[in-house]
Amino acid sequence: QNAKAATQQQQQALTEQQLAELYQKESVALLDKIPTWSDETVAKQEMEGVNEYLLTMGYSKEEIASVLDHRAVAIARDAMLYRKQKSNIEIAKKKVVKKPKVMKPGKGKANNDAASEQSKAKLKRLKKTGSVKDAASVIRDIL
Repeated sequence: QNAKAATQQQQQALTEQQLAELYQKESVALLDKIPTWSDETVAKQEMEGVNEYLLTMGYSKEEIASVLDHRAVAIARDAMLYRKQKSNIEIAKKKVVKKPKVMKPGKGKANNDAASEQSKAKLKRLKKTGSVKDAASVIRDIL
């Protein structure tokens, strides 16, 4: 039994060593795949987001903690960022309440046209009446 226990301990130690080597190898590969994670604050923030996203997708905390493959982590991160971007677009669409007015093609009526029509009417009234008030109104429009 002692020999059996010693053999199991050796196998467990070997397995732990292999697991540690695999974890180190996958960590390096993950940093190669996602270079922004070399900054600890960015990595921590995004990993929290990935964990929350995976929890909402139905994964348990144990399943998330057991993921070692850098490819799976990168895919989960991409999915999280995609969902985040998609929700930001939907929020932005809701913020656009009033759409801009669409202009019809063709020559539009300028503001100057309305003013010139008024001045023409005043000039016509001046010709008709010859009054000083009408003359003053026409002169004010010219200046």
